[in-house]
Amino acid sequence: MRLLIKVSQDSQVPGEISITSPEAVSFINLPTIAEIVEQAASRALLGLGPFQISLGQ
Repeated sequence: MRLLIKVSQDSQVPGEISITSPEAVSFINLPTIAEIVEQAASRALLGLGPFQISLGQ
């Protein structure tokens, strides 16, 4: 990402700054870290000898 500030030679203070992109912006819904950990833990399976313990619900 680049930020370019365009200032006229007579001005020492830049005007309004707007951030634009030639590419379309698309927002996606990513899971949070807590959701990722929760999902991983729900699929965990521990083997203790002949027993298997599932951490899922």
